[in-house]
Amino acid sequence: MGNLKTKELTQIGYADNKQRSLAVNITGRYFKHYSKAEVIDLLSKIRQQPYAYLNNDITGKIAETFINNKNEPVTASYELKDQHAPLNIYGEEHIELSAIKQMELALKLTVSLQGALMPDAHSGYGLPIGGVLAVKCGDPLRRWYGYRLQDGFIHY
Repeated sequence: MGNLKTKELTQIGYADNKQRSLAVNITGRYFKHYSKAEVIDLLSKIRQQPYAYLNNDITGKIAETFINNKNEPVTASYELKDQHAPLNIYGEEHIELSAIKQMELALKLTVSLQGALMPDAHSGYGLPIGGVLAVKCGDPLRRWYGYRLQDGFIHY
């Protein structure tokens, strides 16, 4: 068997690196005396019917990646409140309008309780730099840039 190429694996539905790596390593080790066409056919069948190959000691590892990973992007959408939570602004004349709008948007999240902007606040990632957001306990906000989480508050 010749070497499998990433492009060939992608064409038959092996979209992530773990799947491609397992396919190359396992077929190179256990199916080296098969033709390339036979190997691609087998890998296609594993992709189409992963449960049929799950109990096999050799092909089960490849099949598992298609059961646990459907190659679909994981997205979620959340409704925003109509009105933003209370916002205290200190030194409003020194704060950019974009930072205020950014904070008002963050305060429309369902987990937001209250917010504040300090006199030196300016636009940032997620929240304005110099902004403070109080959230409901037990509702962590993940992937917020530059935060320090203490007592249910996010400090920028």
